Amino acid sequence: MSKKTYSSLLNQSNINLIRWLCPVLVVGFLVGPGCSRGPEESAWFRSSESGKVLPFEELKADIQRTDSLFDLFDMKRQYVLSQGRMEPRVIEEIDRRRDRILAERPPLGSPCPEVDLVAFDYRYVEPGRYRADYLFRVNGSFSADLEISLQGSVAPEHLDLISKARREDGKESEVWVLRPDPPTSTWGEGEVRRLSHPISARAIPYNLMMLFYDPARSPGRYGEPVYLGWRQGKTESALLEGIERADNLFELYRLEGDLGNFPAAREAFDRKSAQLRAATPPLGEISEGLELAAFDYRKVAENRYRVDFLFCLDRPLEFDSLISLYGVVDEAQRELLSERRRQEGKTSEEWTFRPFPPTKSWPEGQCTLVSHEIEARPIPYNMRFIIYDRENRRQFGELLPLGWRADPGRPERE
Repeated sequence: MSKKTYSSLLNQSNINLIRWLCPVLVVGFLVGPGCSRGPEESAWFRSSESGKVLPFEELKADIQRTDSLFDLFDMKRQYVLSQGRMEPRVIEEIDRRRDRILAERPPLGSPCPEVDLVAFDYRYVEPGRYRADYLFRVNGSFSADLEISLQGSVAPEHLDLISKARREDGKESEVWVLRPDPPTSTWGEGEVRRLSHPISARAIPYNLMMLFYDPARSPGRYGEPVYLGWRQGKTESALLEGIERADNLFELYRLEGDLGNFPAAREAFDRKSAQLRAATPPLGEISEGLELAAFDYRKVAENRYRVDFLFCLDRPLEFDSLISLYGVVDEAQRELLSERRRQEGKTSEEWTFRPFPPTKSWPEGQCTLVSHEIEARPIPYNMRFIIYDRENRRQFGELLPLGWRADPGRPERE
């Protein structure tokens, strides 16, 4: 098909799509079968039996059933780049479906005024290889060519699996850097930009966060981070199996981040969440609209423990916080407290940390999993905690008792 014919069929946004798809397609071929609708698969718009293009009404029905923005992107790409006869109304139908989803779903976050992150996906490709996909809606022009930093914090029991350089720097996370192609300075207002980033990673959960930064400046951070939750890049079948096996809220919510493009898994997750929450009485209300649904305390190494909190929020929290966890000990074990606490005459241990993700990013109407590693003795602690509002320098809500927690035994390995 000639360029003239393409131009008569496509609006300017579709021409832009073809122009900037090339590097994305190269990445797609490099990383192999990660896309749910890649160019190496049978064309979605053709009959699997005859190979002929399906009637428009069938294509329209398929488009309307599609809930994933990434799948819609791939459907449009494949249709635009096909060598057969194209109908403008198919492209228009895909665009209408995309725009409807964008209008109905809030963005995952706004890393900077120039863009909203409207979708993110993290998928397994092959052993040791994963792909991170971003979909940005452009609100305004960038004045510089920025890079994207994707940071993945790991649970305490997986610290030995991060790269050697990061371990030697005392880090508890992995970092992957993407230089957008085409560069951000060429992005136009009103566009929707997709970026695919092949990365090397372990088959463990990562608590992911992305942000832009300017390599020409120091410090180079640009805008604010967007917190993406725990991800392991699981397939839909693996997610469904994991949801079915989950026998507590923490096992379940470590799977939540990977649900994005799997409606069946999301439905199964919601059902299992309702079932487990009904069987798990909440530990208490911290303040109106903020509840602690569950708490867990697990050994991960000698004198090292992981604490897990599941917070459920009905209204946004507009402040940066600390969490202070206290463990009161029996009088006979006061000598086992840290030296600082003994010198202060305390009868409890204190562990204070900033939650990840921070309270400002906890989604309204959902539950957020916060995990942290602490140093403790293998003795029972009568635990309680508070949330401290750092910005207003005061306690937020009520101190919540968590009961006696004892050394749970051997370190847990996932």
